[in-house]
Amino acid sequence: MEGCDLAPGTSGQGAARGTVKSAKLLGLVLVAALLAGCGNSLNLAVRSHRETQWLGTFHAAHIASGPLAHRMAARIRKAVRDSGAHLVRLRIYSLPELAPSIVLVTPRPAHFLGEPLLHVFQSYANGHYGHLLVVDPFGRFVFENFFTGNGGSAYIGAGYEGCSPVFDGGLGVHPCRKDAWPYG
Repeated sequence: MEGCDLAPGTSGQGAARGTVKSAKLLGLVLVAALLAGCGNSLNLAVRSHRETQWLGTFHAAHIASGPLAHRMAARIRKAVRDSGAHLVRLRIYSLPELAPSIVLVTPRPAHFLGEPLLHVFQSYANGHYGHLLVVDPFGRFVFENFFTGNGGSAYIGAGYEGCSPVFDGGLGVHPCRKDAWPYG
């Protein structure tokens, strides 16, 4: 890792970068521990109440397969990776059309709710059905939404209302909480 040891004749700036990188690495290790079930009862493999509600609006829902589902999954994985978030679970359902159900962890929730969130939505390729759950590295709720073709619902964690153009319309009516160190 860059800047962990100070070589003779170097400044402390490299060490500061190394400390920040170490803190980010520690955050990722904490995420992995949480997702593995170490010290927390968070089980992201289980459907959320809202995902169950969303799937309940369809007579039959099953996991999709085939080239179209694989292409959709690849687009979503790329959008999530490009956003800086970490994909926890991705299921592509076959409803009236292909519909993703996504669970992800983001180390920078306030940042993610801006433009990166829109890119993840765009990766659905104009789909009319979908579900997305976003949590922070400690498993705390940040954002969840689903849409069914005729409408949908969206929920946002406390303090994040002003972080997303989806909720604030870019008007700045609600303040956006800052991402906490070392994630910001």
